Amino acid sequence: ACKGTLPSYSADSEEAIRMLQRVAVAMSLMNRQTLSEEEFAKCLDNDRQKIEECKRYSIIKFEDEDDTYSFVHNAFREWLSAKYLYNNGLGKAKQLASMPNGKIKPEWYNIIMLWMGMYDHNEKDKIRENIEWLKLASMELIIYADSSSLNQETKDNIFISILQEYKNLGIRMSNILSDDYRDMLRFGQSNVTVDYIAEELKKAEAGTAYYADLMCLC
Repeated sequence: ACKGTLPSYSADSEEAIRMLQRVAVAMSLMNRQTLSEEEFAKCLDNDRQKIEECKRYSIIKFEDEDDTYSFVHNAFREWLSAKYLYNNGLGKAKQLASMPNGKIKPEWYNIIMLWMGMYDHNEKDKIRENIEWLKLASMELIIYADSSSLNQETKDNIFISILQEYKNLGIRMSNILSDDYRDMLRFGQSNVTVDYIAEELKKAEAGTAYYADLMCLC
């Protein structure tokens, strides 16, 4: 980091987080893990004092070879982006993380899961609004997010809806070697979903993708 001779600028912790969030969100929007010096400066409104302050933080790394900035670990970028969404609400999540068709950008999956996990039990209305959006934007992400704030009825409905979606599509929900089926069961296994699978197996045609999904959940 440059020493500089600018007047001292010391950001409090909240201001520091806001500056780092702007850098993180810019990277996430560009689906990149590095920024050029010009891009890094633009994130901070080309304010030289803020730029020098931000460069001092240990989670920011500067590469001399190509004059780029990055976070020392990508997890910092994802967490800061998720925190930005949490601070700014569902509308901002929809604006930044959605593709034109309304589905969530794949590169934002981890960020959205972290964002969902930041809500606590006292924010039930916000959680409910987020879940309603995710049902349309990427229902599968719900099973990987922190589901401790969801009641069993909601989990049952999501579990069954996911199966119905893949049944209608006529494709496998996942590769048999992946952990997706185990994760699905961990999320929504209950008397209701077990009974549902049993009933669907009676009607499903052997050899179909849907039948294979049901068998993997048994």
